[in-house]
Amino acid sequence: MRKHGSAQELQRVRMIAVNMFELDKMPSDIAGCLKVDDQTWRRLWQKSGRDGLKLKPHPGRPCLMSDEQKGQLVEMLGRAQTEHGFDRHFWTTAMIAGLIKQKFDIDYDNNWVGEILHAMGFSWQKPARRARERDETRIAEWRSAQWPELLKKRRIRRRNRLRRRDRIHDEPRHQKDLGPGR
Repeated sequence: MRKHGSAQELQRVRMIAVNMFELDKMPSDIAGCLKVDDQTWRRLWQKSGRDGLKLKPHPGRPCLMSDEQKGQLVEMLGRAQTEHGFDRHFWTTAMIAGLIKQKFDIDYDNNWVGEILHAMGFSWQKPARRARERDETRIAEWRSAQWPELLKKRRIRRRNRLRRRDRIHDEPRHQKDLGPGR
């Protein structure tokens, strides 16, 4: 079973194990230090050296859309949805999947369209919910006129014109008022 962590973190642990193999450390020491069973790694290291334990990329299935088609998709998403026959005010992955099917004849699942868009640099945005009756001018007037009245008022403190050490004292200072000596 695979240990938790990123591929880079696991490779780092494998390379530490290789360093310990090269120092002829005991398998029990390696297993105790790294919290892994190192027998498989030891066999791979003996068979093909450090390169046998390096990170191997897993590219997965290639994308069905070419780079040129992705560029065209970006241009299409830059235009209004109504130009493509949609009556919504924002794009959804289902709409984009339909657009890809219509223009490029490539059938993608809605969830996979979101992954493709994310890889292209897009991020999903949730539209702000606003009431249809919302009146921005009345809101601005309320914020400027009534909102300040509701805020907590700051207490205005009068500052003594003389700093503390320059104030004139009516009573003579006593030794206990002066604090510790230097």
